[in-house]
Amino acid sequence: MLRPYKRSLQQPVHERSHAHDKGVVGARSVQRPAYLELESRAKAEENKIGLAGLRQIRNAAAALRVETTDAESGETVVSGAIPTFGAAVATLSAAESKETEERGKAAASLEC
Repeated sequence: MLRPYKRSLQQPVHERSHAHDKGVVGARSVQRPAYLELESRAKAEENKIGLAGLRQIRNAAAALRVETTDAESGETVVSGAIPTFGAAVATLSAAESKETEERGKAAASLEC
């Protein structure tokens, strides 16, 4: 029959298991090449993820408003979601004004 392995207090300190050290990286493991490699990979991944996020934010901001200058005429053209929305609001406002005017004409013609 096999007995569970137990470490004794007579083992050297560096071989003993300490309950309070679980989950905490000791000073010895920080100097191991595998830990240093893992740490450098984690930093590289964070940088990579951060740059991807910044690119996504930049592209989203660029989609909102883009200014381009025509090389031949030198005219600046503004495009993107904000100018398109502004044009749609202006079109809607003009359509509402025209509808109100037409409803007034229709009501006036029924009164006669």
